[in-house]
Amino acid sequence: NELVVQNAKMNKTLKEIEDDILRLLATSEGDVLADDTLVDKVTTSKMVSDDIKIKKEVAKETEETIDVARESYRPVAYRTAVLYFCIVELTSIDPMYQYSLQWFQQLFSTVIGQAAKSDVFAERLEILKESFTESLYQNICRGLFEKDKTLFSFALCVRIMTGDHEIDDAELRYLLVGPTADLVDTGPPIPAEWVSKPCWNEVLTLSQLPAFKGFDASFVENIHDFKRIYDSIEADKEDLPGDWNTSLNQLQRLCFIRALRIDCLKNAVITFISSKIGDKFVEPPTFDIARSFADSINTTPLIFILSPGTDPVGDVITFAEKLGMSKRFESISLGQGQGPKA
Repeated sequence: NELVVQNAKMNKTLKEIEDDILRLLATSEGDVLADDTLVDKVTTSKMVSDDIKIKKEVAKETEETIDVARESYRPVAYRTAVLYFCIVELTSIDPMYQYSLQWFQQLFSTVIGQAAKSDVFAERLEILKESFTESLYQNICRGLFEKDKTLFSFALCVRIMTGDHEIDDAELRYLLVGPTADLVDTGPPIPAEWVSKPCWNEVLTLSQLPAFKGFDASFVENIHDFKRIYDSIEADKEDLPGDWNTSLNQLQRLCFIRALRIDCLKNAVITFISSKIGDKFVEPPTFDIARSFADSINTTPLIFILSPGTDPVGDVITFAEKLGMSKRFESISLGQGQGPKA
């Protein structure tokens, strides 16, 4: 910012010098070379102009250095942008899940200051990306209902993988939406009694994906092996018959589990998240009032959203005592006449 202001001031000074010289030329009478005022002004202006030219060259070099340094942090900025748009979409799950850009920026600034240092620049970039991703996950989980935490972890994982170009859109669409048309009536006959019509439609739809080309025929040929997987308590951990076990990546295996045993999909998703971004993203942090307080500032208070049977007052009082703030702690039950005091 200072560099921009400095360049603007120098450009303004040059413009003023040009205007003064033009004004003196316009008002000068007779031989301009005999006009001492004009000659002195031109001489002075030449000196100032040369000085500004040198400063502008230095400023240009500085600007280029800043641009190089700024570009080197682009991977961190890209990851940060990916994560922001991930949390913005949480409002589609519950309108209460809304997070401001100001809060997001404040959290990012805090993480930069708290993240581990490294003299190796590439390591520093990775530390910043991992530290902010983990901090964001913990802060968001703190305000999510328990039922939504695994969904958030999966959304976070998919967003990161999409940003790294590791997700096939067609496969992800199938995993999230499933069949969009009935292919059973026009496709091959159902191969066995245990295969329901919806299940066979899933298999036929899955076979239309490039990675699953010929899967419907293979399913019929290896019907007994697939029956074993279908009957398994932990179908998501069973090996697939033939080359399918080694040819499919983890996202494609999720698509398979959806097709055959959708009831095992949650466990498969948890395993998927753990293998891609780590166990810490499938184990939501327990509530820690000390850590929550450390993340707050005087303009960002802690707000407890209560559910039946919960009462955080005792924890708050105990924490105030630990900080030695019990004498400054005031408990106010909002009601008639309490507004001014609050």
